[in-house]
Amino acid sequence: MISEASFSGNVQNGGSSTGGLVGRNSGEITDSESSGRVEGELNWVGGLVGMNLGTITDSSSSADTHGFIQNVGGLVGAVWSDGVIMNSHSSGEVTTAAGGSRGGGLVGESQGSIIDCSSSSNVQTGQGYAGGLVGSIRYDGEVVRSFATGNVSSNQFWVGGLVGIVFDGSITDSYSTGDVVAGYLVGGLVGESRGDISNSYSTGAVEADQDPFGGLVGESDGVITDSFWDEETSGITEGEFGEPRETASFDDGTFGGWNFSDTWVIGIAPDGETRPILQWQ
Repeated sequence: MISEASFSGNVQNGGSSTGGLVGRNSGEITDSESSGRVEGELNWVGGLVGMNLGTITDSSSSADTHGFIQNVGGLVGAVWSDGVIMNSHSSGEVTTAAGGSRGGGLVGESQGSIIDCSSSSNVQTGQGYAGGLVGSIRYDGEVVRSFATGNVSSNQFWVGGLVGIVFDGSITDSYSTGDVVAGYLVGGLVGESRGDISNSYSTGAVEADQDPFGGLVGESDGVITDSFWDEETSGITEGEFGEPRETASFDDGTFGGWNFSDTWVIGIAPDGETRPILQWQ
């Protein structure tokens, strides 16, 4: 176990699995943090951990992360297998080279569980797969009770305010407020979803060069339940996926099957408006 550890400085690695604190974690990391800059030339670059197969809790990173290929995250480059991240946060800038992809404010790519986490990192990738929280979700990965506030941009596709693409897996009780700008397959919450989205929303402005794009999700053949986008702040008033709402209607507490007893509360969201926010915030 690694507990109450910290690192501040610059890390450069010509190989893979590059992290500000740990390159590869298959155990437990708790109450730890990193700052500075982390740069990796190959896969799996994270502000705190390059590759996570274990558990990370109550940890954070403000390190700027930069990768040349893929799987670049503000906290963790990639979460594999049964890896878990809980109660953790990232705030550093996340970027990839022109040919790089799978960049996320918290995690570049996840196949595990992300629970009660947040990111304020701005994300920019060269080749798409970019999300304010996670670049891509695969193999039943899940995001639960989490949010992202950073802006996301890419020259290409599969770009969302929370997740770039959900290949399979789920997003539950989560939201994003950052602006999203990319080529196509762009959404305020998710660029494209082939999984399940429920009880979630987005408010950021959405800008795309061409269809498909959407206020909540750019394209979907999955299931979207009780999820919304702000038609005023996003600049998109109509769409096939999710439901549009006026800014003022986000403070009325009528959100279908949302749980306002244990999960949500109406409060001041990170964008300064009165909206649902997570109780753990």
